Amino acid sequence: MKKVLSFAAVLILSGAIAGSAAASLRTYTVGTKYVTGVGTVGSFKGTVKKPYKIILYCEGPNARCGARVVCVRGTAKFTWDRSGLTPGTWNLKKKTWYRMDSCHFTATIKSGFKNARVTVQATVRS
Repeated sequence: MKKVLSFAAVLILSGAIAGSAAASLRTYTVGTKYVTGVGTVGSFKGTVKKPYKIILYCEGPNARCGARVVCVRGTAKFTWDRSGLTPGTWNLKKKTWYRMDSCHFTATIKSGFKNARVTVQATVRS
């Protein structure tokens, strides 16, 4: 009986820890830029404090997106600079960049055949 109770206590405690860790993360859309017409270009800038994950969504037929990201932890800077990204989902913060204080980014979009959109979504630590 003692073993069953101790096992149940361990399960409850581990569930509480996992629940509090999940509850400390918040996901939101940092910004979106729509462009209309063929070959139209647009961009937007943003900042994310305490980022856990930053995702760029590039949408539109034959659209091309780009991003320049500078993340800071203390005095260290981490930079990610890409252009010509095809439509899809792209990570703007690398997994090796652990516990960043903040990230500043510029996301760009160039439409292809029709309208296009670039969206940046962030999950942050509370």
